Amino acid sequence: MNSESTASSASTDIRSSIRYAQSPNELISPEVWRQNTGFELIDGMRRGKFAHPPIAEVLDFRLQEVRIGEVVFEGQSRFEFCNPMGTIHGGWYATLLDSAMACAIVSALPPGRWCTTLEFKVNFMRPVPIDRMVRARGEVVHAGRTTAVAEARLVDADGRLYCTGSTTNLVLDVPSPPN
Repeated sequence: MNSESTASSASTDIRSSIRYAQSPNELISPEVWRQNTGFELIDGMRRGKFAHPPIAEVLDFRLQEVRIGEVVFEGQSRFEFCNPMGTIHGGWYATLLDSAMACAIVSALPPGRWCTTLEFKVNFMRPVPIDRMVRARGEVVHAGRTTAVAEARLVDADGRLYCTGSTTNLVLDVPSPPN
């Protein structure tokens, strides 16, 4: 792949320079969505050109790698994410997988297109221990004109698989401003 279609980073420089949106005005605007490919937008977030969504800060995960059709997020499980049973809540796993799969799809879209999740499924294999760093790798399986399908896996540094996911997204034109 050439330098335009691939970019990756596991460096602490990227992690320490993450800027999270603090208001809706700091999110990527529809006009910017219309002018850039999905890869340019997702990689722009990774490089700090665009603010990351606030959920990534709240749930302690960050974009690590971007290729066309493939995205990796890294997340740190924390006690604050526990359910009443003292294990990491499945919603945290699902959010990492959903983010990785949707961003992988976005990374394959042309300018003026974006997507929204129609459905997704998560299969849990084992609990993520508290204070464990995990990676969610999302990959596009199919990118059509109106729908896209992606899959993801959540693993730790030792390769232990915690869960898998699959999604179908609706691919849409970015809305035009009202007249």
